[in-house]
Amino acid sequence: MITLDYAANNLIGAWKMAWGLNSWEERVDHSTDGVFLSFWAIAVAAPLSLLFVSSVRRAARVTPDFPETPVLQAPIALMVASDFIAFVLFIAISLFSLVMIARRLGAYRQISLLIVGFNWSQVFVGAILALPVTVMGITGSKNLAAALFLPAVAFSGAIFWGILRRSLPLNVTMTIAAIVLLMLISVITDSVVNGFALFAYQAFS
Repeated sequence: MITLDYAANNLIGAWKMAWGLNSWEERVDHSTDGVFLSFWAIAVAAPLSLLFVSSVRRAARVTPDFPETPVLQAPIALMVASDFIAFVLFIAISLFSLVMIARRLGAYRQISLLIVGFNWSQVFVGAILALPVTVMGITGSKNLAAALFLPAVAFSGAIFWGILRRSLPLNVTMTIAAIVLLMLISVITDSVVNGFALFAYQAFS
């Protein structure tokens, strides 16, 4: 288990690490215990799945001409669970890929820092990416949500950039390639898991 102070300290550390702010090294616990404890970030970020799905459903109610999709007919518990599973799968595949890159570069000593920084940064990335649909759910404005989407993606990409550049010996080209890989993993895991959940729901309902 972790304490609120421990989680807050590492979240602050991951934020500072992403933006290269002073004292981030003192905040991020990348000891052996810290690596395992960093997976608690998944639990910290878990409510974002409920926020995302509920925001989509609210947006469907308040937004004119919102497209009808099977996501709106499926039980909310199923879609929240599906979104969370996709999130966990994204972290697992991403970390495996990044660790393989670190090993390829011979950056064995930086792997613990990479894992800890990546895990805790997911709380910020998840919140940022959920912002456009949350705003649409509150305001009913598709235009406002669309205007926020690209900045949210860019902002999350900037966080990945900072984490990767401070944990691995990557040049600019390699960092961009790693970020593109992470985004592809995110899109694929989300599509596959949610697609399977909807298929199973429609097949057995």
